[in-house]
Amino acid sequence: MKSLKYKTFATLLFTACSFSSFAENSSESLSNINPEVDKLFKAFTSETPGCAVAVDKDGQIDHLAAYGMGDFEQNIELKPQSVFYAASVSKQVVAMAALLMEREGLIDLDEDIHTYIPEFQDYGNKLTIRQVLHHTSGIRDYFGLFWLAGTLDGMVISADKIMDILSRQKSLNFSPGEKWAYSNSAYFLISQISERVAGKTLDEYSQEKIFGPLKMTSSKFQHNHRRPISNKAHGHSLQDNGEWFIANSTLDVVGSGGMYTTVEDLIKWDRNFYDNQLGTGQDMIEEMETSGVLNNGEATEYGLALSLKPYRGLTRRSHGGSLTGYRAFLQRFPEQRFSVALLCNSSEVNSAELATAVSDVYLANIYSEPAVLSQSTPEEKAHVPLPDTQSLEDFEGDFYNNEVDNTIKVAAVKDGITLSIDDDLVLRFVGNDTFEGQWGSQFNFQRDSDGNITGFTFNTSRVMGVHFVKQ
Repeated sequence: MKSLKYKTFATLLFTACSFSSFAENSSESLSNINPEVDKLFKAFTSETPGCAVAVDKDGQIDHLAAYGMGDFEQNIELKPQSVFYAASVSKQVVAMAALLMEREGLIDLDEDIHTYIPEFQDYGNKLTIRQVLHHTSGIRDYFGLFWLAGTLDGMVISADKIMDILSRQKSLNFSPGEKWAYSNSAYFLISQISERVAGKTLDEYSQEKIFGPLKMTSSKFQHNHRRPISNKAHGHSLQDNGEWFIANSTLDVVGSGGMYTTVEDLIKWDRNFYDNQLGTGQDMIEEMETSGVLNNGEATEYGLALSLKPYRGLTRRSHGGSLTGYRAFLQRFPEQRFSVALLCNSSEVNSAELATAVSDVYLANIYSEPAVLSQSTPEEKAHVPLPDTQSLEDFEGDFYNNEVDNTIKVAAVKDGITLSIDDDLVLRFVGNDTFEGQWGSQFNFQRDSDGNITGFTFNTSRVMGVHFVKQ
């Protein structure tokens, strides 16, 4: 199995407000089982972690169940009421909090971020909160930066650590509004703004303005990963020997994630999109579902923490999330008044594929377009041989970058090169002094006029243009 360090780095929605369909303890929904959906979860047993799933159809729960174990130490099975880490699905609530603060006059989404975080690095361009929310800010993703720094594995991530590494970045991935690139740093910064303008933690604000009004009684933002959570399903990762290890979040920050919740609460959240009971009403939903637009006028098909991309000819609103041993996905087909909420505590689950398979059970007969095979990873370039005049040893050496304050040792191995921050990751040569790793990461080496290697530049979809100099 590839290093968990790298796997972590590479990882990253019906009726009008009718909550009466949930009994207080949801016992009335426990008998709602669709046999075809049940089959999709048959691999989860008393020997594996698993998932909880809720299917909402026309404002009624059609399927509510949990499969697998939530806690092997206490021998506790998962239940529909189990509380999971929702990872980036949390961002939807963060975006709503930002809209609520705007309606209260606390922030202006079109104002420069430096108005609220004056110490944030000034890159010479106006950088608005709206661009931050739409992932068009160009701010580098902190997970990728910590990975390059060699500190990500097992790290307790605090706000101070994120602000420190972001303050050392000499450039953005791109000029604000030029491109779309997902960034956990962006939504972390929204949480920092929230605390400053509202004078409350994101959890305190959300409890008052969102979770309370929507009766999401099992939901909270966790600002300290050491605090206990009732009914918590522990995250798990599968080891090479077949054992399941606990893999819980070690984040002491929120915004990029941080919400713990249940599938029932996610359905309550999802139903609110049909008749918004928060703030100024349905105009806020329309704003969340409005695509971001690049400087050239191109729509990104991403709203405020919502993917707006259709699925097989149907309108869909969705978002997924993953961190350590947790996977989550929430998707809504508004024209069909149909939604699936999925929360899992296994690193082996592809939550997007599984949630979509659940949707296929119900919607297969009304899709207007054929299925397209999904790509779990970006398409990798074909491996090519080194030129006869080069050898893998040419690329060896120590390379330093002061933006992450780390020296990476590059070593030659049989099939490519490895990095000291993750020696399980073998980079393959793809041509033009460039090596490629998982998830489309590229390491482009530079030479001087004599042909000697002088450094390399690291690029992924979330962290771009980080240059390391050979020592």
